[in-house]
Amino acid sequence: MSQKEVKKIEDLVEEELSSVTFIQDGRVEFDFNGPIVTSTEPVAEIESQTIRFPDTGSRDALCAFIANKVTAVKLDDPKAITLTFVTGTIRIPVPAADCGHIALFKLPEPPTVTIRTLDPLFLSLADAYWAHFLGCSPVKLRNDRTLLLSHAELGDYAGCYIIQFGGAPVVSLPANEIESYRHVVEAWPTGVVRSPSIVRAVFGERIKAVIGPAFIGYTDAKLFRPVNSVMTRLLLSTDEAAYEALRDACPAEDWDHGGTLFRPEEMAGVFRGKRLVAVASYKIWGECIAHISIVTHPAFRGRGYATIAVSELTQIALTRKLIPQFRTLESNQASMVVAARLGFFRYATSLAVRFKS
Repeated sequence: MSQKEVKKIEDLVEEELSSVTFIQDGRVEFDFNGPIVTSTEPVAEIESQTIRFPDTGSRDALCAFIANKVTAVKLDDPKAITLTFVTGTIRIPVPAADCGHIALFKLPEPPTVTIRTLDPLFLSLADAYWAHFLGCSPVKLRNDRTLLLSHAELGDYAGCYIIQFGGAPVVSLPANEIESYRHVVEAWPTGVVRSPSIVRAVFGERIKAVIGPAFIGYTDAKLFRPVNSVMTRLLLSTDEAAYEALRDACPAEDWDHGGTLFRPEEMAGVFRGKRLVAVASYKIWGECIAHISIVTHPAFRGRGYATIAVSELTQIALTRKLIPQFRTLESNQASMVVAARLGFFRYATSLAVRFKS
């Protein structure tokens, strides 16, 4: 996120353009690591060329400013702002009433909705999945007091799994660990999923790793906000070579987090020419949850391609009567922005603790 507070357009000086997103309705979003400027028909001036969006070449011209800092901001007239970079300028038409005001900016956040806003069928199916996963009744997911359970679907997982669905936390431990920790765990407060220090104080030297807090979000046909592009489509069996090339270009750790085996018909890809630059895929959890993962080519990050790929796959999942699920570490700001822009709302927050063997 931006390290300084951005309240007016002039505060963008020295801020870096982190991504450019092209929205279906013709708007363009310029993300400055948190603050976002939204415009229609922005004009790029770069290398002695002037190109207005959506003219041919304008997408590449605007994306060329990514990773560059704003050196100056000029209010040209009541209807336009010019952002100057070392490599050129972006002229942004805006309504006169908004020019230079905070109304131009927004910080992406998950939609402000309650758990009951989700399609009732989707909510009941999601609750049923997590209740089965944890080994309890769906009505126990949202308690006033911490619920301690022995591992169900987690099986022989050597660790502690904490998840909060809006009420007190639900905590899962190996069966032979329950009584050793019952007294302290059942006293954990609401919000422990965002307080790893509390968990570390309990398990101490036993801890190998703490993963989280993690955002778990869902959307439905009403909440979903698609971002469409002609560059994205469902992958086909003939795309395997392009998929393998993307895997070879990604660091192993990145691929472990977002990549998977090649499964055409369950993947949406973003193409630049013949090059595959981002892939969103899903795996079925339970019977009807489409758990979505995303991986982007290192040379093409920060351009909104992850958002486009996840949007396409979310639309496909909804068409197939599946429940789109998006999970990411809260510390991964780029993925949190993807969730917010597409309309995934927070269903739960989790924290996983792995014990040493």
